[in-house]
Order: sequence, then structure tokens, then C-alpha cells
Amino acid sequence: MRKIGCFWLVGVLCFGQLGAGGEVESGDVKAVLSRGYKEARAVFDDVRMVCLLKSWHDSAWWKAELDVEMQSEVQYSACIYAAKDERERIDGMHVGREKPEAEDYAGWLAAIGKGESRAFTVADGKRVLAWYSTKGSRDSTTQVGRATVEDSAERLLDSDRRVSKFVGYDSWVTPEKVLASGGLQIREEMEVINGYRCYCVSGPVEYNKATVFVAYWLCPERSCLPVTMEMRSEGGDVVKKTETREFMRLEDGRWVIKEVVQRDYEAGHGLEIANWTASILRIEKGAGIDEELFSMDLTKLPTGTVVYDRTAKTECTVREGRLVYER
Repeated sequence: MRKIGCFWLVGVLCFGQLGAGGEVESGDVKAVLSRGYKEARAVFDDVRMVCLLKSWHDSAWWKAELDVEMQSEVQYSACIYAAKDERERIDGMHVGREKPEAEDYAGWLAAIGKGESRAFTVADGKRVLAWYSTKGSRDSTTQVGRATVEDSAERLLDSDRRVSKFVGYDSWVTPEKVLASGGLQIREEMEVINGYRCYCVSGPVEYNKATVFVAYWLCPERSCLPVTMEMRSEGGDVVKKTETREFMRLEDGRWVIKEVVQRDYEAGHGLEIANWTASILRIEKGAGIDEELFSMDLTKLPTGTVVYDRTAKTECTVREGRLVYER
């Protein structure tokens, strides 16, 4: 047995089905956890949900260390996530220092796709289209929005758009990446974390052009979702932690993470420099989502929108249902 940071790593174990206490009795624990987590992830298809993200930054640290000006130490942002057949859409509905009113949530679901979003992003597994509202003029032409479109097979759920936080992980270090790590290790005995019986899986993962060591505590009795996560630098310093505060059970018996908090720390000093609390406020499965929500037809964007195609490196403007290209 050897130690990396504070993780005691043991040989990969062989287990199978869950016992009465949540432990795996025989077979391969890696396969069981991987399959369980994959099934949990499948919840986020044919779904609509309202999500709230509360973020906090140590503005003095960010200015002193990175010369980054933070608009507000505490900020709320709310979005609608919709997915069907691996096509996805995120609509930004609110950003501000105040938490939105609860009665807004149902109205937001009804407003999706009707031009009331402050921004939206659509991905279909081949391209990604991102639009946000703007004000001002450009070459004496009123600009009502700006959009970009580019090739991308990336799922929004695993992007840096922070939707990933609603399923309990940082997009760069998903449980799948740890389970697929060449240095994967699984602790022999289950641990009770915050009242949940978990297996600890850990291993080295590439993160922001560096190697970090990540440990997840996955709970088989909660659809193999993470109860907590800890990331350490190559030097052994804790740089990130996540903790699930509440699970929610769906009608089909599967679980989702209702609320999770992520904390970022300055390496070497342990100073908390940022945190995010992500909550699912409403979730609808089999919601009969309108196919039009996932349209990649640029001519349906608001007239006056300037569109930049990052793949072709061309720019055009939407004019009365047609695209006018720059000369």
C-alpha cells in the first residue's frame, strides 16, 4: 500500500452486486460504479430543469494574485437546462446579487425558447451555438445580439459552462475520468461519509495542463453519485473540494443531486478563494420538449444579431430571415 498526498491507495478490488449495506459482494467494483454512474447520468436526457448557482469569490485575492476584477463577491445566476436525444440547451434567465423569487421558476420553464432568455447555448453533438443579448450599434446598424457557432462534440453537461456542478463534479475531473485513470485505486472498505456508505475511488487526472490527484466517494445506494470529492496538486495540497448537501429521488427510483457546494483553495496556504453552491430548483422528466429548442438555423435568430462562425472564420448579420455576410 502506498500513499499519494493524503490518499491511502490500495489494489483494485473485484466485486459485483450490492449487498444489504450497499457494499458490492462479488465481481468488479469498477464496473458496478461505472455502470451505476452512467445510469445516473442518463437522467439528464429528455429533461428540463431550473438550476440556481450562487458563487462567491475572495475579490481581494483575485485582484492581488491574478489582477482580475470581480464585479461582486456574491452573485446568483439561474438557468434552464433542457436535453433530448443528446441535444442540449442552456438558457440564462437571471444574473445578479439578489436571489430570484421562487415564483419565477415555473414561469421560466414556460418562457424557454420564446426570446425571454438573456443568453442561450445549443449543442447537438456536432456544433455548438451560443447567443447572448447585446445593446449598442455597430457600423450604424442596431445590434440586438451576438452569436458564435463552431464545431464541437462536447456535451454542455461536461463543459466549462458550470452545468456540470449540478451533477456534483468539476467538468475537468468527472468521476468517469477518475474511473478510467491508468492509476485508478479503490479502497478496500466502504466508508461512511455524511451518513452515506461510499467507496473511495482515486487516481491521477490531467487538469489544466497539470497532473492532479482526485478522490471521489461514490455512494451505490444513491445511484453511484458522488457524496464528496477532493482534488490535490502534485505537491499534495488540497485545491478543490465538493460536497453533496442533498439528494433527490425521482419517481423512477433514480437519484439526482439536489444541492452541491464546491470550494476552491489556494495551493500551499489552504485559503478558500472561491465557492459555488449549485441547486436544482425544479426538474421535469419526459417533459415533451419542443424540437425547435435545439434548432441550429441561424436565420431564426433575432434580426440584427451578429454571428461569427469560428470554424469558417466568417461573420454575418441576421436580416429579416436571411444571413448577410461581411465583404
